[in-house]
Amino acid sequence: MRAETRNPDGSTARCDTAVSMLGHGLRVELSWNTQGTDVDLHALDQPEGRWFTPQDCYYANRQPDTALAEEGRRRWLDTDDVDGEGPENIRVDTPAVDHDYEIGVHFYSSHQQRGPTRATVVIYCGEQRVARFERDLTGDRGGSDANDFWHVAAVRFGGPEVCAVQPIQQVTTAAQMRP
Repeated sequence: MRAETRNPDGSTARCDTAVSMLGHGLRVELSWNTQGTDVDLHALDQPEGRWFTPQDCYYANRQPDTALAEEGRRRWLDTDDVDGEGPENIRVDTPAVDHDYEIGVHFYSSHQQRGPTRATVVIYCGEQRVARFERDLTGDRGGSDANDFWHVAAVRFGGPEVCAVQPIQQVTTAAQMRP
């Protein structure tokens, strides 16, 4: 990138600067097909972790890894969409190698809407879309433990350019996923 300025005396000054952008190492995007509903994206950074705890990245814990010295290893939820369709995104700029990231979706509330909601999860490694999953979810009252919880997949990085997605595709209730 080149910047140039003209001084009042007519002389010019130039500056050349290299600009580079690094794609997010891991980005998970959740969207759904109904307005007026609340569906939440979750990400654990270890398979033995527990959903709905301080180990979980979700609406109640949008930046759970602030104690990590390396900011790029932190999980971040960008926004909590509570009125329908999303998207919600969780990212890890520099994912740990040989480390599983577990992805989950909770149907938080129907807000009196009727019928199922079609949730779509898209997983990106770098800027490449590597997996897409869809599932109908149901629920009722806000935060009800009887509402669906979908354990979507596990993502593992084998290096900066190597990413593997293992589908899990298990639907239970939120009560079964809580500690």
